[in-house]
Amino acid sequence: MMKKFYISDLDGTLLNPYGEVTSRSFDILNTLLSEGMDLTFATARTASTALKILEGIPLQIPVILMNGVAVYDTRKSAYTEEAGLQSEQSLAALEILANRAAPAFVYTIEENQLFCYNPPFLNESMRQFRLHREERYSKKFTDISRYEELAEERIIYFTLVGSKSELTPVYKALSSVSGLECLLYEDVYEDDWFLEVHRKGVSKGTTALKLKDSLQAGELIVFGDNLNDLPLFAAADYRFATANGKEAVRQAADQIIGPNTHDSVAEELWRLWKQEKRTFFMPRADASFRGEQDFGL
Repeated sequence: MMKKFYISDLDGTLLNPYGEVTSRSFDILNTLLSEGMDLTFATARTASTALKILEGIPLQIPVILMNGVAVYDTRKSAYTEEAGLQSEQSLAALEILANRAAPAFVYTIEENQLFCYNPPFLNESMRQFRLHREERYSKKFTDISRYEELAEERIIYFTLVGSKSELTPVYKALSSVSGLECLLYEDVYEDDWFLEVHRKGVSKGTTALKLKDSLQAGELIVFGDNLNDLPLFAAADYRFATANGKEAVRQAADQIIGPNTHDSVAEELWRLWKQEKRTFFMPRADASFRGEQDFGL
């Protein structure tokens, strides 16, 4: 039998509109993993927030973070892969940001620890982004007075948050730098947009294929909702989009499932696993998955 490898995005896909794994999805995922499903997640989030969201889920395969730039093994509590920028790319990006007074969170990984730096001139969207992550996830931020302080650092990622009109000129300027990949897409929670910048040629898709090869899997099955999931879709053998997904993502999908307001991803994973393993039970919507299991959908 061909080995299957499953990857799901988090926000807008597995997670509910509050950015949480529901108790039902949590129970389904735990059972699937305990029964041997090859499953992991791919997200734009960093380890600081993604690991707290996934806490209690016994992942055996490393998690894809920051749109493929970093890979984190929860069993080893360590990054197993990171794709840093070349020095000339980092310096060019920092110069553009400084000249435009564009606020950006700047990420590095040093001695297996992620650092997030930010300048003093944050816009309101980025202030709220920082406050939310500090309060909800205890994420740490390091203040800098100017971007030049990071000139010697090995930068792996930039994140900017704001309106589309605010970010588009910065997107165009950074996109002109050779070797940089720039993603501009809408937030699933607020009326903001994200601009994320990293090394060209690295994506959720390229990193997913590396994991697929390491597992010697024959088929990659993925779930997504937003534009940054399109590289993951391009790498996959079969693609599921949630009903709330962006039109371009739904058009690229092989199948559209329910929205993230339900447990659509977890339930579809269960159906796939049931089909693969020829099991015939599904938990009731009002029952704990750890207890008695019932015939289902």
